[in-house]
Amino acid sequence: MASKLKIGLIGDVGVGKTALLQRFCFGTYIDEYDATIGIETCDKSVNVDGKLYQLQLWDTAGQEKYHSLVRLYFKDIKGVLLVFQIDRQESFDHCKDWLDLFYGSISSGFTPPILLVGNKSDLIGTSTRVPKELIEKFVTENNIEYIETSSKANTNVQEAFSQLLKAIINLKPIFVDPGEDEVKITQTSEETDGGCFC
Repeated sequence: MASKLKIGLIGDVGVGKTALLQRFCFGTYIDEYDATIGIETCDKSVNVDGKLYQLQLWDTAGQEKYHSLVRLYFKDIKGVLLVFQIDRQESFDHCKDWLDLFYGSISSGFTPPILLVGNKSDLIGTSTRVPKELIEKFVTENNIEYIETSSKANTNVQEAFSQLLKAIINLKPIFVDPGEDEVKITQTSEETDGGCFC
């Protein structure tokens, strides 16, 4: 029986949350997306060191008008990808607001792991990026980790989910060998029903 883990993606509209899910779930990239309305989900089975996990991936709307709805989905969440666009300063500035929204919506006593994701790294060099020192300061102040990804170039997408999953599993020592430093995700042959609306 697979352990179910609910993972959320939060961040401003247009930063590429849906594209990250599409790439991770199906290995494909679609250049144009309609903005997510409310919440969309997809499931993915992964094998971590011989143990099966059913990831329930929740893609949230980035528009402020959906924030009250987004709050509801934080129940029972085990980990979060906090996504901003690497060349959109405003989307990075809003990460603090997203953290506040998240922390204000979860039960006290348990803080799920959060991974900050600078998405669309393929744009580096073609436009001005968010300064690295600001990112480092934010990561340090909020005690979270950071990775840069590109759904378009398929850069670090698998690694981002793997890094978050490792952090989730490490909160539950029963699931991980204390001497094991690395979590390896392998795809299962089983396809999930229903597909993904991401």
